[in-house]
Amino acid sequence: VVSTQSTGETKLCDGCGNKGAEYWCVEAEEAYCKDCKSIYSSLKYTKDHHIYMFDDLIKDRSLQASHRIQLCSKHPAEILRLYCETTNECICRDCTLGEYKNMKVKPISEIIGAHRDNVKVALDAVQSKLKPLNQSIAILKDEEHEMKEQAKKAQNDIKTMIERVMKAIKAREQHLLNTVEQMKAASVSQLEAKREELSVAMQSTQAGCDFVSNLLNDGSDVDILQMEAQIYERMEELKNVDLDIGVKRKNIEFQKVNETIITTFIDGLGKFVVETYNAQPIKEMRERTSTQLEPAARSPPATVVLSVRVSSLH
Repeated sequence: VVSTQSTGETKLCDGCGNKGAEYWCVEAEEAYCKDCKSIYSSLKYTKDHHIYMFDDLIKDRSLQASHRIQLCSKHPAEILRLYCETTNECICRDCTLGEYKNMKVKPISEIIGAHRDNVKVALDAVQSKLKPLNQSIAILKDEEHEMKEQAKKAQNDIKTMIERVMKAIKAREQHLLNTVEQMKAASVSQLEAKREELSVAMQSTQAGCDFVSNLLNDGSDVDILQMEAQIYERMEELKNVDLDIGVKRKNIEFQKVNETIITTFIDGLGKFVVETYNAQPIKEMRERTSTQLEPAARSPPATVVLSVRVSSLH
């Protein structure tokens, strides 16, 4: 009915059925016009009923709730109007004639105010925690964000350090390869020069031997006698040709680093410095927030937070 009135629709009076209803009886659950309400309120059996204007009910939801009819589960025809302070139960009139006869019973209308106030105090006490809880949650979010930023920075530091190490290793690789190439070029150059020298000597010796052999085979006795002195001289020269290679071969061998040294070097590429903050109650976090400290002067967070830094290899 209240919903109908709030939408602007008009309900007819349950008494006369002609006029628009303006009042609502909680006990009878009926609507009345102004005239019928006056008559209804003067009757002996209904004068104590709770009757409210629709406008008041629409504006005040607590008024609707406080006068919502609830029937007794033990006596379905009776409304719960009484409260047993001994058992803390809502009861009806007929309940007082039975098991609740000698107990402390009061009308709900008399004691509801104090009970509502007590519930309101309890509610206020809990609601007072909402603001510090929100502040604590905000602090934890800040700590979470800071932790993520620290982790991100640590990851970037690791990548940068490894890139520098890899660049240095590549430079070392190129230096070693260039050194090998230079050592090879120097040795090969010496060997080539000596080989050329010996090749010339061999060709000269071969030519001398061929000349004497041809002379012995094809020359006349006179030719041999006339050239004998020159032949001996030339043969002596060729016989004294230095056949020593004269170059010491150099071995090119790379001595690798011990595997343990490499492992130790890799393991030593930076380390984590972990700082653990002590756990702190939310109450202290709330006090920290209320003082509005600057970030640099903030106390440790309410939970254990690991601050991660990477000590890079420089």
